[in-house]
Amino acid sequence: MPERNEFAWTMMIVGYVEYCWFTREASKLLDEMLFNLGLGLNNMTVSSLLSACTQSGDLMMGRWLHVYVLKMIEKEIDIMVGTSLIDMYAKCGRINIAFHIFKKVTNKNIVAWNAMLGGLAMHGRGNLVLDIFPQMVKEVKPDDVTFTSVLTLCSHLGLIDQGRHYFYSLESSYGINPSMEHYVCMLDLLGRAGELDEAETLIRAIPIVPSKVVLDSKRQRYSKDTRDKFYTCWRPSPSISAGDKSHPQTREIYLALGEIIRRLRLACYVPYTNSQVFSGFGKDNEDEQEEKEQALFFHSKKLAVCFGLMSTADGASIYIFKNLRICQDFHSAMKIVSAVYERDIVIRDRSRFHCFKQGLCSCTIIGNPSLHRVEEGEKE
Repeated sequence: MPERNEFAWTMMIVGYVEYCWFTREASKLLDEMLFNLGLGLNNMTVSSLLSACTQSGDLMMGRWLHVYVLKMIEKEIDIMVGTSLIDMYAKCGRINIAFHIFKKVTNKNIVAWNAMLGGLAMHGRGNLVLDIFPQMVKEVKPDDVTFTSVLTLCSHLGLIDQGRHYFYSLESSYGINPSMEHYVCMLDLLGRAGELDEAETLIRAIPIVPSKVVLDSKRQRYSKDTRDKFYTCWRPSPSISAGDKSHPQTREIYLALGEIIRRLRLACYVPYTNSQVFSGFGKDNEDEQEEKEQALFFHSKKLAVCFGLMSTADGASIYIFKNLRICQDFHSAMKIVSAVYERDIVIRDRSRFHCFKQGLCSCTIIGNPSLHRVEEGEKE
């Protein structure tokens, strides 16, 4: 390429950042672009890079860009950059920083509000969402994305009355035709609350032909990619898959995992084997039970946590991003790990964050049927 401008460099860096194992290469390109060639970043290029950080979970790069904006852009942060920062911090597990930035952004538009509400919903901050929603209505007109976040939150927290209120007032109060996403959220809420008759009535009333997504209550909605990623405060590690033996520290990881399982058992951890589904098995027997327990021990999520514990200093927080919903066995295990090892463990699954601290989790959906088993299509 004979002439490379800021946009060409930015797109190359974005490509590296989105594939998180190329973080070092992205940093080298950014260093060359800014300090060797003297090129700069504008609001659009910063936003593009922050978006890539959001997708990959590269908090280190995102923080660096935040500092760059504060130092190099003297005037107030542009709404596009501010929104990108809010989204990045929220989806990298730093919801308090996201909310701090949100409060400082002036002339908030619907995109900024949606980014904040969506982040709060993912973190289960129900009271805060419901508290600031009236202020949002005064400043901007909510759209369909807004109510997807609100209804998702109501579903996670079991706020059935509030969920019904917002869903059935979409057209009358806000002029919004319910989308498939809204129906899915409402069905999820009704299903979690045990209101199966109402859920069936709602399905029959859907003007759109119900897809498999609706009928399976989101079961097939997301990617089946099972790779989990462990993130330190510096840079992301390689991806870790279930039963993975290709990692360069495989031997150390599995030895450490054995010690972790031993300590969990001493703390009364019992594998929840009902969350592990195998095809082709008949009646339960001792061999099958043992195989299920072994499969649970070597799930990619536990390998990622093990790698985090052995790779960071005592007391450091561990962040894991995963593409499948969390199951009850892993949820129970992480509560014990957070207490035994005195670590804060933050896990982002396909729909929300779980923040484990001192044996407790920030979520309020323990005991919900959706945590009881890993669907057969989602086995690791």
